[in-house]
Amino acid sequence: MKVVRKLTILIVVAALVSLVAWSVYEGRLSDKAATASDIDDGPLKVVAEPVGVLDIVETVAITGTIEPLVSVEVIPEVSGRLERLSLSNGTTIEVGVSVKAKEVIAVLERDLLDAAVHQAQAALQTAKANLEAGKVTFEDAKREKKRIENLYQAGAVPEQQYDAARTAYERAKAGLLVADANVKQAEAALAHAMVTLNKATIEAPITGVISKKYVDEGDMVGPGKPLLRIVQIETVKVIGGVAERYLRQLEPDRTKVTVKTDAYPEDEFQGTVYRLGVAVDPVTRTGEVEIRVPNPDMRLKPGMFARMTIVLQERQNVVVVPDSALIREQDRVYVFVANSGKAHRREIKLGLLQSEYYEVLEGLSPSELVITRGHRQIEDGQAVEVIQEVEK
Repeated sequence: MKVVRKLTILIVVAALVSLVAWSVYEGRLSDKAATASDIDDGPLKVVAEPVGVLDIVETVAITGTIEPLVSVEVIPEVSGRLERLSLSNGTTIEVGVSVKAKEVIAVLERDLLDAAVHQAQAALQTAKANLEAGKVTFEDAKREKKRIENLYQAGAVPEQQYDAARTAYERAKAGLLVADANVKQAEAALAHAMVTLNKATIEAPITGVISKKYVDEGDMVGPGKPLLRIVQIETVKVIGGVAERYLRQLEPDRTKVTVKTDAYPEDEFQGTVYRLGVAVDPVTRTGEVEIRVPNPDMRLKPGMFARMTIVLQERQNVVVVPDSALIREQDRVYVFVANSGKAHRREIKLGLLQSEYYEVLEGLSPSELVITRGHRQIEDGQAVEVIQEVEK
């Protein structure tokens, strides 16, 4: 009896489970039918944007550090105490002071150098006097040699006297050569002393601005110790690396560059590609490029970090399409064009990219509506309703 009761309960439970399952299944079928009915009842709602015309620019961004166009370390060629470090008009040499090429900027103590010049002058005078004495001795020996030679040929003097006259002549001749050489040596010594004296007066090698000062007046200086650094920054340069695939598009003196710095975040400085490197780095696959930027107000300082945008190509009044409208399938690109309530799939050919817009080389005309949202769920020829048209 108990077995029969348990069997009855199991049968009832199974029937209830089957009934619930059938109800759920029927409900899902009803939902699917309703959804399909909704889709079939009206066109798919999409967002579209009219095809526009823009000036488009292809760029590449690089970074670098601003450097002076020219930088020179001023190093004295002679040793001594620094007597003066100022311009001829009395302006003290400090960082930021402008100097002109050949302008006197420093003077070393000259006492010892002046003494060396006077000594060299005296030595030259002595050498010249010795030369004159040598000339007299030579002329006397020359005349005596000729007189003894005539007497010897006439048999009036012995050979020994003739040999002595010849020896005296040769000795006087050699002495004259030595005296002449001593004069030349003394002249060279005087010239060297004058050059050394002149090197105690130091001129600016280039026109520029003092960017660093290493010494003060009174310091001992010499060939191994620079006095200061002069830079030219009316035009500055920036060295950066450009990916090798872009190098063929760069033209010295023609390719434009926009430079921005952290110091002047709101300002843009215009420059030009000046020089391309002769090799590509095998590790980074980049080529060196030098960019020059006019800096007449000298706001750009050496050492500043620079962000540069290089203009690779420029095109004006070209047909463009937003990236959001594109559908890519392998090597092909498509868009859907909304026309007369339907979506038409169209293959296009792209050109330059600027921000979110691509240049369209083939496949679209200005003012056509391209679908930018909802186009990934539709098929060619499907009915659509543009619920929002984005103005360009």
